[in-house]
Amino acid sequence: MAAPALNAVPFTQADGSTMFDLYIKPDKFNDLFLSNRLSTAASTVLAATQRPLTAQAMGEPSRTPAWKTIPSWYLVADADHLIPPGRRAVHGPARARPHRRGRRAARCHDHQP
Repeated sequence: MAAPALNAVPFTQADGSTMFDLYIKPDKFNDLFLSNRLSTAASTVLAATQRPLTAQAMGEPSRTPAWKTIPSWYLVADADHLIPPGRRAVHGPARARPHRRGRRAARCHDHQP
């Protein structure tokens, strides 16, 4: 997702430091997150009620991923406008090994039929 599609809203943490919540800009929400599949009215409601992603979360290390030891599934959503095309096909299969099961679908990020 391109940076111009995000609003960065600062907030103060308990220790006094400043962090940022990231929101998809309302005018970009329907295209990026929903691949223009909902009405403007419905998209406006979803954009207004979205939960933010904290910028800090983008750099936090994770623990041992469950997909390394248990069966996992992935979906490559070909109509997704949120994940760049070059990343869609490798993101799921690469992460799902060795117990991978995958499927491609003409769907967008919200995975609605």
